[in-house]
Amino acid sequence: MKTRQFLILILFTLGQQLMAQETIVSGQLSDSDTPLFRATILVKGTNRVTTTDFDGNYSIKCRVGDTLIYSYVGMETREVRVTQEMLSVSLGDEESISIPVQQIKSSDYQKALDSLQPPLNLQLDFHGKPFKMKDGHTDLSNIKSLQWIGDKDTLILVKHGPKIYFNIEYIGSIGTRSIDRSKLPELQHKYVQGRPQNGQYIWRGPETGEIFSYGPDQRSLVFDGSNYLYDTNGRLIPGSGTTPLPYTNELFEHGLIYKNDYQLALARKDHAIKFRLKHAQQENFYGQNDSRQTVFHTDYHWKRRLKLFFSHSTDQLNQKNLNGFQNNLFLQNFVTPISFQNNQGISVNAGLQRSFSPDEFNNPLWTLARSRNNQQNDGYSMGTSYKFDFKSTTELELRAQYQLDEISTNYGLPNGSVGFTNGYLAQKSIQDQAFLFGADFSERIELSYETDIDFAVKADYVRRSLDYSLTESFQFQGTNFTNPANTSLNIQNSTNGVYRLSNSAKLESRGSIDANFYLHHNAIISGLQGNDLWMPGVGFQLDFNELTSYDSFLNDLIISAEYAEEASEMPLFYSNRSHNSLTLAPEQSQSLLTNADLFNNSSLALEKSTNFEIGLQLILFNHRLRLNGTYFSSHMKDGIFPVLDSGSFVLRNTVDIHNKGFEVSASLDVGGYYGEGLKLTTKLNFSVNRARVKKLRQGLNSLPIAGFNNVSIRMIPSQLTGSIVGSAYQRTEDGQLLIGQDGFPLVDPENQIIGNTTPDFKLAFANTLKFKGWTFDFVLDYQHGGDVWNGTQNLLNYLGRSEESSRLREVSGFVYPGVDTQGNVNTTPVDFSDPSQPITSNRWVRYGYDGVDEDAITDASYLLLRSIGLSYKFDFGINKIFQNLKVGFYANNLMSYTSSKGISPNSSLFGFTNGRGLDFFNTPIVREIGGQIQIKL
Repeated sequence: MKTRQFLILILFTLGQQLMAQETIVSGQLSDSDTPLFRATILVKGTNRVTTTDFDGNYSIKCRVGDTLIYSYVGMETREVRVTQEMLSVSLGDEESISIPVQQIKSSDYQKALDSLQPPLNLQLDFHGKPFKMKDGHTDLSNIKSLQWIGDKDTLILVKHGPKIYFNIEYIGSIGTRSIDRSKLPELQHKYVQGRPQNGQYIWRGPETGEIFSYGPDQRSLVFDGSNYLYDTNGRLIPGSGTTPLPYTNELFEHGLIYKNDYQLALARKDHAIKFRLKHAQQENFYGQNDSRQTVFHTDYHWKRRLKLFFSHSTDQLNQKNLNGFQNNLFLQNFVTPISFQNNQGISVNAGLQRSFSPDEFNNPLWTLARSRNNQQNDGYSMGTSYKFDFKSTTELELRAQYQLDEISTNYGLPNGSVGFTNGYLAQKSIQDQAFLFGADFSERIELSYETDIDFAVKADYVRRSLDYSLTESFQFQGTNFTNPANTSLNIQNSTNGVYRLSNSAKLESRGSIDANFYLHHNAIISGLQGNDLWMPGVGFQLDFNELTSYDSFLNDLIISAEYAEEASEMPLFYSNRSHNSLTLAPEQSQSLLTNADLFNNSSLALEKSTNFEIGLQLILFNHRLRLNGTYFSSHMKDGIFPVLDSGSFVLRNTVDIHNKGFEVSASLDVGGYYGEGLKLTTKLNFSVNRARVKKLRQGLNSLPIAGFNNVSIRMIPSQLTGSIVGSAYQRTEDGQLLIGQDGFPLVDPENQIIGNTTPDFKLAFANTLKFKGWTFDFVLDYQHGGDVWNGTQNLLNYLGRSEESSRLREVSGFVYPGVDTQGNVNTTPVDFSDPSQPITSNRWVRYGYDGVDEDAITDASYLLLRSIGLSYKFDFGINKIFQNLKVGFYANNLMSYTSSKGISPNSSLFGFTNGRGLDFFNTPIVREIGGQIQIKL
């Protein structure tokens, strides 16, 4: 997990020629584009200190060679050495893009300069006269005027502003979300519900329970106008004429999204308080209110020592993908034949469900209207911290926090639903509480002007408690979830206390090569999972900044390496529920329940890992180009996964995994160095990751982690994680297909490894173009390689609903390449769909509900325009009521390419974390387009 950090943007420097020794360094601190108020900047070894204003701006007087210490409550402290150029700052593993020194552009400041005699230049060369700041204020953007006093031997900067500072900001957006219809599975619109019979294709209506769409061409049929329970137009009979066929059964609609974000900040002397309120509401793809979210946060600071905070969030989610709800909704919609119209009604006589095949598939509109599917999440967090400064080099911070997370879900399908014939209702409640106490102590010892040793101790204690209850009700009377015949109750309570201790020592040496060497040691004591009291680590960083030059090709070279041992405890509640579908076949997906919940317990050991990383950073071409390369290798031991034992899942330490790879990134800045003209920032990230299973415990030969009972992603020793195992065709030793007597390929009786979800590499490409107030940006994601199981396509082929089954249905006399069981070259021709034969001999139906899994393996490569935006910012000046206004347009997932339609790069089976690479009517690609406005007062 990356440590939260802040970024520094050096805006300008002043007075580099004042006395050739001192300079005023100014900049801006931000965290993910949000300015940091009251962050501290200290000149190391002195009592010279300043803080940032509401916009994160600061200025501080220092000398070239000094070290600036940047600190903010809740974030890691960063140190930056002042150089003559002071053009860029690197702050750890989150890259900060800096620009060269920018001259002052304040209009008031420039007017004051112009009015003085003799004129002064922007380097503030006062011909040896002293330079003073009134009230110690160093925010040059707030200058009201400049004036000489006395005999003009002193220059006074006069600031202005109220005694109470405030900042009001509003960000609002409105947009639409929609399914990208061009990326949906390709369906056929030619053949109606039915099957071959007596040498010809016939229509078979819903009363027959027919699931296949291997009936006749809809153009050869007409409605007879009779009184028919399942269609207001009557029954289909042979004939010619105009009909409303094919029914489209359009399910998806555009959903609106509203977002509002209000922020208020107040400060006076040593006190500062912030309030933030966020509200969001969106509709789903079916024209219904999908979710509402409200977040409130406030924090108070006193003298950069005391911090108090409180936050509350609530999410109300409707039609969430609980128990595969969304997957099953898409399935029910896509498999509906073109001769059945879902929206003619969801029920028939006695309230029974109206569906094209009532015993096999639900009408998706019945599912939407009659189901209970909602979840509410409430979160509370409050805490405090206090920092003691014993002297300039010694600090102690005490922390305390309380967290409460409550999750309440309801899921039900009424009597008469496929998968739950007698009805089902589940009500689940999860309450997770945590008390956190911590202390951070740091001590700096200065061995010399250029050498320091930093010691740090961090101690944390977390006490968690979990209260879980699940009520399940079955066999209801009617469709109103009343009077269940059976009810069960499952209650679980657990607690765990965890102590963590971290000690570190860092030797910092500044010279021709800036060198950092550090040692650290971690320890953990878990009340449930045991202890690990010895987890050492060592690392170094060498910065060759003074061996390079600003004017040369190579401006900086940084080399780093680290070795660390870690251990982690599992949460009290195991939230990854991908194991729940492993006991089901694909045809049972409509009865999926994810209530086989698992919990931390004393039989589990800590997950342990050893990690090694080496990095190289190059800064080139006057700081325009940054290149970063990282190689990593980690070994995880005792990984925790669910294991099926005697018909039930249990958590066990089952797997050891070795993960290695590398990441290369480049960032290029072109133009616009002085706030004018066109500026282009381009970032490129290339990554390769290989995680391989080294060992399985518990006597396992393989471990399924997601999927179904006949096709799944498995952990297999010596194989990359993400192995897809399923049915495959039988082959000879040299790889030829074995062909049966009927001319069709034979299926291997044993499942095989048929693919792997691991991609060859991933590439991310981001661009930001700025011109005056305009900003244009976009992000492209590309993945090359990897496999995905497209079970959606196999089922649509089986049922005759796919474009492929329609296009190839008339193929006859086809000879499969391969050999028969005697080793002879196959010469037996076959017809893919022969009306004189039973439907079970058809090319697709013969292999079962989900077909041969090998046929469903497709390339997982994709190209996705993840985001694109255009905005314009009006700057009115910081002394105006309206400081700035920003309006813009954005779009997410606007364009994409995948090797197979219907495959979404962002989805996974039933939304499970481990289900990526398995597609069985997963959520399609979702586009979002909207506009945004931002006002700052």
